[in-house]
Amino acid sequence: MYYGGMSLKAIRKHLDQQYGNKPSDSTIYDWVTRFTKVAVNKTREYKPEVGDVWVVDENVLKVGDYDVWCWDIIDTDTKFLVASHMSLTRTIRDVHGWWFPEKPGPEHGCFESNIDVVISADAPREEICGSVPTRGTLCRVYK
Repeated sequence: MYYGGMSLKAIRKHLDQQYGNKPSDSTIYDWVTRFTKVAVNKTREYKPEVGDVWVVDENVLKVGDYDVWCWDIIDTDTKFLVASHMSLTRTIRDVHGWWFPEKPGPEHGCFESNIDVVISADAPREEICGSVPTRGTLCRVYK
């Protein structure tokens, strides 16, 4: 319920209506954190079979006065969420570990696979700001 978007208050109301049990917000939050840890540990054992083509999607969220960048890698065959990452900035340092963490830093080989290197400078340009549109650009990731 919590990860489906329900507030603690809504969860408490649901539990009261369904079971006649009205736990406090702190109790519900304790349950969420405890069972989240259990779920995260269980998913570490899971080894999905994914395809060779993944899409990297990035979105910025306004949280108070901050821009928070959310990065997702999704397998195009299975739609499996391969990885997620959040950062307060949008720089190479924020995504370097996604590329070649075994290569020496600080770049970690990012320029070997950076989207700006892969896409031709002669590609069609976006009309308003003149950038190369990269949204939805597929990339092949080799195992």
